[in-house]
Amino acid sequence: MVESSKIVKPRDRKKAMGGYEFTRKAKLLVARYIYDAADKNKDVPLFDIYMLSYSRVNDAHIMVLSTSLSENIVYVVTYDSNKNELIFDVYPKKEYIVYDEDLSLLRGEIC
Repeated sequence: MVESSKIVKPRDRKKAMGGYEFTRKAKLLVARYIYDAADKNKDVPLFDIYMLSYSRVNDAHIMVLSTSLSENIVYVVTYDSNKNELIFDVYPKKEYIVYDEDLSLLRGEIC
């Protein structure tokens, strides 16, 4: 039997966030950002938040989101479970270009 004084206890660490909780928090960050950035004199129309991509690599979750608003902005939320941090990035969409399988330009537009 091992004496209790000889047992090494793991350091207290908050349980890592799961995929469902991360998705909920990422969408909440996008909604909060939109409402905070909105003109205070105008009402914000109802909008949907779409998940474009989700990946979990090692101890990090990464999600790319967009909205039904015509703002041409992409939101990237990253969760680093080692640091217990959520990183929120906002990218404006510059161009929309479509190619066929042979990499021939089909159409493009500047946003």
